Amino acid sequence: MGETLRVVAGTEGQGLNRQRWLPAAGCHEMRRARTNQRPIVTEIAPLVAFYDAEPYHQAFAARNARHPDIVIHDLPKIARLRERFPARYRAEGR
Repeated sequence: MGETLRVVAGTEGQGLNRQRWLPAAGCHEMRRARTNQRPIVTEIAPLVAFYDAEPYHQAFAARNARHPDIVIHDLPKIARLRERFPARYRAEGR
């Protein structure tokens, strides 16, 4: 990761709760499986504040369905979610 982009999993609550355990377990599994050639640098830290994204980031996938990042990265993930959790999947936004 560079200076301008960091991946942080913000958690609420104290101790080893589910919010903290899930991202930690996912990072551990990716390290163990060696799925990435680069180090996993996700920081897991208490959530201090939350800020909405700028308007041009809101509903980006819905407004840019043919954008290469959406086609390559997001659409396959959405398809897997739909297959794994059909009862919980809904096509509309929030």
